[in-house]
Amino acid sequence: MATKANQHKFAIAPLILEGTSLNKLQLNDMIKQHMSDIKLTDIQFNRAGNFTLYACDVKSFNRLL
Repeated sequence: MATKANQHKFAIAPLILEGTSLNKLQLNDMIKQHMSDIKLTDIQFNRAGNFTLYACDVKSFNRLL
């Protein structure tokens, strides 16, 4: 039987969003308006114009997909 000491903590992979003309605030507002049940820990924007979204939980990750 596995105990909590033997279980490995897993991290949810970030999602990359490419090819959008939105800025970070617009993306955040769109996610809040259309997918209010999604929980994100961070939204990062890089120089190439891509967003990296970090979901809090598996349900949020799956909804973003």
